[in-house]
Amino acid sequence: MFKDSQGRSFESLIVLPTAVELKSIGVDLGADINEVLKGLQSEPELLGQVLYLVHQEAAEKLQVAPEQFGRLLNGDVLPNAVDSLIEAIINFSHPATRAPLRKLMETSKVVQAGIAEQMMQIAERVDPQQVLSTLSKQLADSPESSESTLKPTEENGSPIPSGS
Repeated sequence: MFKDSQGRSFESLIVLPTAVELKSIGVDLGADINEVLKGLQSEPELLGQVLYLVHQEAAEKLQVAPEQFGRLLNGDVLPNAVDSLIEAIINFSHPATRAPLRKLMETSKVVQAGIAEQMMQIAERVDPQQVLSTLSKQLADSPESSESTLKPTEENGSPIPSGS
């Protein structure tokens, strides 16, 4: 379950008819879950369709049309909806695979949080003024770049004759 930007709850539910409908749009829940998620991540339109199909019952109860549903997936709502989708996929999977899949998803979240923390630490160490100063110095010291900036060229790269 996730809440939209207006605080309404959408239950994430996959039942057999939903799985059949998902398969008809190219999302096979019998396939490797990592491949399914990679496919959804690379195709935002497909992700939107899948999210709506999985939450269609709740959306209809709340009288939310598919187009409106898509507009509700902003800010933190989208990642929460995706987490809810993953949980629904896990719940739909074979009982023997549920625990390992949940563990895998928990581990993935820990890794993502760790990566985000490392990125933040790197970003905090960067001094923008120092980077700009170094870049300016490198550009000024580079014979190629100063030559090309001093001599205008045609679109094909040929120098523009002086006096034109």
